Amino acid sequence: LLNPSASAWGLWQIVLIVLITIFCRFLALEIKRQRELKIQAELKEKELEEAERLGKEFITLASHQLLTPLSIIRGFVSMLKAGDLGKLSPGQKNAINQIYNNSVKMIHLVEELLTISRMETGKLPFYFKKINLIPLISKVVSSVKPVSYAKKLFIKFQKPAEESIFINADPEKIENVLLNLLDNAIKYTNKGGVTVKLKIKKAKGKTEVIVSISDTGVGIPVEYQERIFQPFFRGKNILELDKRGTGLGLYIAKSFIQKHNGKIWAESAKGKGSTFYFSLPVIK
Repeated sequence: LLNPSASAWGLWQIVLIVLITIFCRFLALEIKRQRELKIQAELKEKELEEAERLGKEFITLASHQLLTPLSIIRGFVSMLKAGDLGKLSPGQKNAINQIYNNSVKMIHLVEELLTISRMETGKLPFYFKKINLIPLISKVVSSVKPVSYAKKLFIKFQKPAEESIFINADPEKIENVLLNLLDNAIKYTNKGGVTVKLKIKKAKGKTEVIVSISDTGVGIPVEYQERIFQPFFRGKNILELDKRGTGLGLYIAKSFIQKHNGKIWAESAKGKGSTFYFSLPVIK
């Protein structure tokens, strides 16, 4: 006969083996399940990436396809406005002006969508070269003076003591940033005006130029200031003023400045105007 203690030990060994076998089986099943979940997640991620890619390609294609007919419409409407296709009655002139203004807005929207699509797909070219920032700003400020004066606003560029401030930049992209910020400043200012300044800052062996664009307009509530550079964002006070815009301009401006190794930010208070800043590295 077997020793009772030996029999018990043998039984426990069998139970232990069974438990280990069950545990290993469950462990194997869990590993398999986790692997399948990982594969599904990877497939889903690839599907999402593909859907995002196709979406961006669609926006690019649609923008291209829309831009040409819209430009043609604007061209013919311009001819109607000028009276090249016959004399218009006051009512017809008003209708033509509405069509023209909205066609311009549509073209602007399509161009912004096309710019964003190209940026996000890495297909937007940047042509960097050494440029003097001071005359570039002077040119852009001069170009928006008629719009500012039409609203009886002042606009001035307070030039720095330096005659030249050189940066490595794509001039077209920097002009775009300046035009966007100046356009917003004028758009949301009804009394007073806009001031542009430059300041050189040296820190940690690096030199940068800080451009500021200040207005005396409606200002931006604190709760919106972190979100104004997000695409399609438009604050409540903007909607109340019925200033129609795409909400893409600041997002594009931020993307352009970051591409130049710079930063962009804003300081504002509702009803007390706004100041937008952007910084760029200075070169010799």
